[in-house]
Amino acid sequence: MRNRALFIFAIALTFLITAQAFADIVVYGDTQANLYDPPYARAYQIHRLIMSTVFQTAPAPSAFFHCGDMVNNGSDARDWQYFGSIAGPLISQGIFYPAIGNHEIGRDYGAGISRYYIPIFWNLPNAPNNNFKRWYCVDIEGIRFIVLDTNLFEGLNPDQIRQTPQYQWLERNLRETRYDIDNGRTNVRFIVMVHHHPLFTSGGHAKDPLTVYLRSTLAPLYGSYGVSIVFSGHDHQYERSVYKYKSYSTSNNLSKPLTRSTAVTYIVTGGGGAAFQDISFPEVNAYYSLVRSVCNHFCRIRVVPGAIPKLQVQAIEPVTASFSRVIDEFTVASR
Repeated sequence: MRNRALFIFAIALTFLITAQAFADIVVYGDTQANLYDPPYARAYQIHRLIMSTVFQTAPAPSAFFHCGDMVNNGSDARDWQYFGSIAGPLISQGIFYPAIGNHEIGRDYGAGISRYYIPIFWNLPNAPNNNFKRWYCVDIEGIRFIVLDTNLFEGLNPDQIRQTPQYQWLERNLRETRYDIDNGRTNVRFIVMVHHHPLFTSGGHAKDPLTVYLRSTLAPLYGSYGVSIVFSGHDHQYERSVYKYKSYSTSNNLSKPLTRSTAVTYIVTGGGGAAFQDISFPEVNAYYSLVRSVCNHFCRIRVVPGAIPKLQVQAIEPVTASFSRVIDEFTVASR
């Protein structure tokens, strides 16, 4: 009896240690503020409050992902200084991974990027040569994060988007990653996308041509290759949508039939401090939208181990320095 009790205790302890082996990952976006307009400078206070709450509710996260619009004016050094005063320690530790938002675009550096972006984020991993670190991927806690610069698709129609180097790199990366996952050739169990512009939103950008074109070009890729979650910003609110694309391939050959279906979760996390925006077009996304909230927030991802690992995601609103609340929570199983 005693040996049996010790055996059960050992199993429980092993599970506990395994369950705690995965650190949290934080995703948020749209922290920009107009420093010359005092009401908007509030965004930096919210950004600090978010960071304070993060470390109260999730000690020592392993990574931070920003969905873009880190600053209001990518060409203004003062904007970057204020941003660095908050995110600088994370950047210096190499655990801060940004997507480029439209507010980081500037005319003072090659390829339309702010001249301050490249020196700050030059060490981002797995970026193709000569792309100015605008898109890249990184593996953390068994998750492959693929980060895009959707600004590069602005003004292009779907056919033109599919011809861009970034889209072709993305398609190849997704195809190879899915093949490796399905054939047990990698420790990666999840694919998560991070980019600024949303595919599914009820906010003010729901009817933008770029939103429509991204949905028609990227959603089929994300569904076909079993992407678990897509994080974006741009609209200053929180929203969770689910879209089921009725094709899914486990083949490394795109010409083979697509035989399975997969539901992809789309998160708009634009509550990092920028001025709130109304949910302007709820009818556009009514069929897919599950949760909507106009509030400051960040998202916390945690890998839950098991025979079928899961991603547990919470959207958290930091109300005060000592109080926060969960506004949404869901899980996604590995595919």
